[in-house]
Amino acid sequence: MVRVGQGGRGLGATLPIVPPIQEDELISSWLNRIARFYGHSIQSMMLGIGPASRIELSELDLGVPRTALKPIAVLLQTGVSQLASRTMTASWPNALGLVARGAYVPHGCRQPRLRYSACPQCLEEQRITLGASWLRRSWMLALRTVCPVHLAALVEAPIGTIVHPIWSEFLRKHQRSHREICTIARGSSALATLANRPVAGDELSPLHQAMVVLQDSLIAHALRGPAPQSRSPMEERAAVAYDLVWALTRADCHRPDRLVYHALPLSFLSGACRYVERRDAGPAEFVRLHIDERHLVLAIVTVWTGPPGLWALFYCSPWRWTDNCELIVDHLGNLDRAEFDMRQRRWNWRPHSTI
Repeated sequence: MVRVGQGGRGLGATLPIVPPIQEDELISSWLNRIARFYGHSIQSMMLGIGPASRIELSELDLGVPRTALKPIAVLLQTGVSQLASRTMTASWPNALGLVARGAYVPHGCRQPRLRYSACPQCLEEQRITLGASWLRRSWMLALRTVCPVHLAALVEAPIGTIVHPIWSEFLRKHQRSHREICTIARGSSALATLANRPVAGDELSPLHQAMVVLQDSLIAHALRGPAPQSRSPMEERAAVAYDLVWALTRADCHRPDRLVYHALPLSFLSGACRYVERRDAGPAEFVRLHIDERHLVLAIVTVWTGPPGLWALFYCSPWRWTDNCELIVDHLGNLDRAEFDMRQRRWNWRPHSTI
């Protein structure tokens, strides 16, 4: 029998009922739902298998090290192999360098924790259909900042806590009881109403749609490994966009406390995205930037490598590809300028090629 915790006691070594994991769900999100199912926090639920302070959700989600999965597999009455198949490394074997991470390594951790992001529209649909929400593994990739389903910008939760803070923010915005959600889920009209609700302004919808296409290509490019001898125009564009992302995250030679992208904002998005004053001079790892910053960098790259019509939505000046590259070069330091020049020599893509 499993002990139902009281007064801070855990649930025990195993659980009698384990709600099934959802499609593409993070292990930490699954644990969070299970804990809520039993009226506990993750910390109290874990007391039955060991000190909660030793449990790193990032390690569970990544699947590194694999030994971290063993006590969780016992608790959930499943095999380590089955649990490992739900990790980020199983979904994307080369994804360790692509997941969004915190800027610093917390005390006692071996590596920076993951940054957890979500699509508010997906969370709402999940609640309507199943009465609960979960976080998808695909939202954790740093190159993913737009939901492919709703074309909505992903939002990021604060990092560093064992329970996902994104739930409290979501519940604050959606003050509906579990009973009401379950009642709504019985009706088919609710999803139709939700699906027809606009998820972005008319100005942003074309951009977000274009960003989804490019982000899919960027993720595939980053996971592909060594470049094949022949690539499609979209693959070539992704290779160029990947180099542009690198360039935009270099230190601005005119203001070392800023990155290059700070000097090249999209006028329409500059007010919507958060600028962060840097405390340290030097370049930044793209995967460690806040999602607002990553979103703006990818928006700039999408517009620059997209069709002229997309450029015209955000820039008043005539479109010239060479001007964009020269503008970047002007803000790069000498070493970065040499590196960018070498990268440009490898480009086999030209703007507005058939994609």
